[in-house]
Amino acid sequence: MNITRAYAQFVELRQFAQEQKVEYMFFDNFLALCDSKNVAPTKAVIDAGLPKSSWSYWKKKYEQGEDPKPSSDNASRLAKYFGVTVDYLLTGNQKENPPQQPQSEVDVALERIRRKLESMPKEQREALMNLIEKM
Repeated sequence: MNITRAYAQFVELRQFAQEQKVEYMFFDNFLALCDSKNVAPTKAVIDAGLPKSSWSYWKKKYEQGEDPKPSSDNASRLAKYFGVTVDYLLTGNQKENPPQQPQSEVDVALERIRRKLESMPKEQREALMNLIEKM
């Protein structure tokens, strides 16, 4: 199936949902994200690393009046592909970012070392690594 035909099917499904006043959170969000990225749903699924059959399954369930949902792994892949959170993909709502866990002293030190190493010339990095290995 070419992208033009797949996109036409996508537009038909969106119109069907709007006419029926049906709102399925994930599927509607998925179609809207495809539309905003100007990509056919089949291409989005494939580019995100999901089986092409995922799209067919969701579409079938949607047409049967159900609200299909991807597995958690597939939801993560799709969210990453579209640049949104899994919450947004599934519900249309963006939850506030969860508070980050405080870093350990070792993590903080490693981050400082990493930044310093990145700014050093190669010769200095090698000399420092030789010194560390001798410790």
